[in-house]
Amino acid sequence: MRQLRELCVCSPRGATRIDGIRNILGVDVERYGAAAVQMLREQDASQAGLFGCFAARKMLESACVALLSHLDPARLLILREYQLKGDYDLKGRQPASIDWRSDVVAEKKLNWGESVGPDKFIRALLGGHLAEVAWIHAIDQLPTLPSVVSAESKWIQEIVGQFEQRSAELTEAAARQNGKREDSTAPAPTPITPSHGMLSAFRMNAQGIFSTLSKGVHLEFVIEPSAIFDHATILESVQSGFKLVTQLAFIFHLMDCTNANIDLSRAAALVLEIEHQVEI
Repeated sequence: MRQLRELCVCSPRGATRIDGIRNILGVDVERYGAAAVQMLREQDASQAGLFGCFAARKMLESACVALLSHLDPARLLILREYQLKGDYDLKGRQPASIDWRSDVVAEKKLNWGESVGPDKFIRALLGGHLAEVAWIHAIDQLPTLPSVVSAESKWIQEIVGQFEQRSAELTEAAARQNGKREDSTAPAPTPITPSHGMLSAFRMNAQGIFSTLSKGVHLEFVIEPSAIFDHATILESVQSGFKLVTQLAFIFHLMDCTNANIDLSRAAALVLEIEHQVEI
């Protein structure tokens, strides 16, 4: 799927080491994305069960790590050096390897009031210090999107609508809290901003989709899988994986901390093409 590859990897700017890594990730995004789309069209439920979850999970991982490569290229360059040393042990888990929980969906609660050194910074794609300084500002830009950018894409309209809904709920909650404070001296709780709420939702959604797809990859069931993991569930999970990474990749191009951004009109056009390809 070249559209998702362009959206996540962007165009390599030269023959640098990080460009080489992104090209490798881009190949995986494209080929596993194409395989996952093929499984969405597969009428044979057993075939979709065999290959759909595997292809979609590989696409999900590759796309997320491709985005991470723009925000924390050193993470991938360090791993590359380990793998080039010639004694990279394939028989055991390598501490330097990409780990979904620590590199994508870090679950450790972030406390900006706690002073920590750089060695304690949490640098996951969707959690921790790196995620907040990168994604929060980008999500804040959603209401400012020109209507021409979001007019046709249901997926872009959805994330804009989520931001607006969370903003309205926050305003209502603040009004209720102001009324209660007149009768109480207790300090008001710190509200969750719309951007923080959306980032948290993206993180939980990513973990949920990854876990569901993994059930089609690893040995999980000792009952007939179709009893609880049927064809419809597999197709929905594959489509949800595409939707998640596409929405994240679009928001990525609203960031002000990377020079890999593509024109928003082009990004929106790519999102729309992906939507059409993965419609069930």
